[in-house]
Amino acid sequence: MPLRTVDDVENEQARAAERVERAKEFLLSRKRAYQRVFNAETTEGFTVMQDLAWAAHAHRSTFDPDPIKAAYLQGKRDLWLRIQHHLSLDETQLLALYSDVFVKGGFGR
Repeated sequence: MPLRTVDDVENEQARAAERVERAKEFLLSRKRAYQRVFNAETTEGFTVMQDLAWAAHAHRSTFDPDPIKAAYLQGKRDLWLRIQHHLSLDETQLLALYSDVFVKGGFGR
């Protein structure tokens, strides 16, 4: 395997910085979309958020003696938490939460 030059390393760092910047832009754009769609300050948004909170077991336990049902309920709650993250976390907190996704290159999911 050939040795990498300083230019190779600098190019790689520049590409990595560009990927991170694109990921940040994507994530912040998605955060704004969540804020528009799930705006609890509107009557419709409030109604939808209340319904989603109930359906997703947001404020009650997801425990069930049946492990399959418990996993199902936890999956619903995970979706609620994802919405809440996009609504309430600031840019730094969101980036930290999704940093493992950036590293794997799957930030478009």
